[in-house]
Amino acid sequence: MPPELRRHVTVRRHDLRADPPTGAFDLVLSRNVAFTYFAPESQLAVLAKLTGALGRGGALVIGAHERLPEPAPEPEPWPGVRGVFRRVDNGAGQGYACGDSMRLEGSMR
Repeated sequence: MPPELRRHVTVRRHDLRADPPTGAFDLVLSRNVAFTYFAPESQLAVLAKLTGALGRGGALVIGAHERLPEPAPEPEPWPGVRGVFRRVDNGAGQGYACGDSMRLEGSMR
């Protein structure tokens, strides 16, 4: 990764059962663990923590074979991409929607 991009990226390992790190993240990757191996109640708890850590417009990426637990807090799949969700402010400070003007391979904002 070029240094001019690297300085804007923070990569962290995190125990999904613990409270999320502070901050509003633009991208959270949670692939092939929580929504595959955790019990449904734990999946809902992890989902709440992950979505709470996302900033407005932030993206949550899960494994291609995974599904979000039911009932999920208004998730809508990113158009044409399996396992990607985007957080927006729905008036209650939580929620997801997919931005038509955004391209996954481009900027996440």
